[in-house]
Order: sequence, then structure tokens, then C-alpha cells
Amino acid sequence: MAPGKTCTIIENEARYRPDGGELAPKTGTIKKIRLVAGGPGSFRLQIAQVKRSTLFGTNEAKVVRNGPVIHYSGQTEANFDESNFKVESFNVSVPIHKGQYLAIKTTATSALYCAGGGNNILTYSSALTPGGNYRRRPRPTAATCCSAPPSSNPRAVSDIGVP
Repeated sequence: MAPGKTCTIIENEARYRPDGGELAPKTGTIKKIRLVAGGPGSFRLQIAQVKRSTLFGTNEAKVVRNGPVIHYSGQTEANFDESNFKVESFNVSVPIHKGQYLAIKTTATSALYCAGGGNNILTYSSALTPGGNYRRRPRPTAATCCSAPPSSNPRAVSDIGVP
């Protein structure tokens, strides 16, 4: 993700959630978002629909709904020193349908889990907007995987999810 450029990042793997925990298990309303972030920042919550393809592992996605803007504070030095990371919670009211994904629209974030540039997040370097057509995800690179603001602790664990 280019510095200062707004992009959409879709959670494609829910950390520590077995059996497809990144997909909404049923149609309903998301009431709370929890996250662990390395430092302060903000993003707009988005709901995305993803079409999978087995052809070269490509994916196409579109955003179906925007949620609220979330402002988070991240960790303190005390959290880093003891590896006892602060989980922040935000009350929201965002409709979601079974099989849809959480996404964020941001210029930079420390609220992601991205291990080794794998397929655990889908990054669209040009932000997706609600009502748009499906767009093919560009090939991931290390530069697009985990763009984050500087953090005082590179060991910080970052993740976003729904309780």
C-alpha cells in the first residue's frame, strides 16, 4: 500500500478461529468489534463479498456496505514490556449476511495480522466502495501486505475480529 493512499483490506483468515472463522456464520447485525493494534490509528469498517477462484488462487471482491469509522489507541509501553496486549472494543451496528467478510478502508494500520505475506489478508491498493463491481485482487507483495505506521515494538500482535 503506497503511503497516504487509501486502500481496502479484507480479513481472509481469522486468527485463532478454526473452520472459516473469517466468514460471517449467519445473517444478522455486528454489535461489537474487538481489535489489538500496535499503535494508534483509524479505519472505516467495511463489509465485503469475496468470489473465490481456484485458478492461480485469484480472488475477486466488492464492498457491499460501509460501517462506522473506528478510532483506536493501540498499545502502551507497559503492554509491550509484559506482552499483555490491550484488546479494544467498539460498539457498532452493522448488518452482515452469512458468508460476508470484515474489511477496513484505511491509509495505514497496525490492526492487522499478516504472517509472511501469505493470503491471510486481501489488499486492494485502490479502495473498494459500496455498490461497485467485483474487482480482482492484485498480486500481493511484501509492500502491500502489512503497511503500518511506525510502532515502538515490532513484536506487537495485531488482529481484528468480532466476538
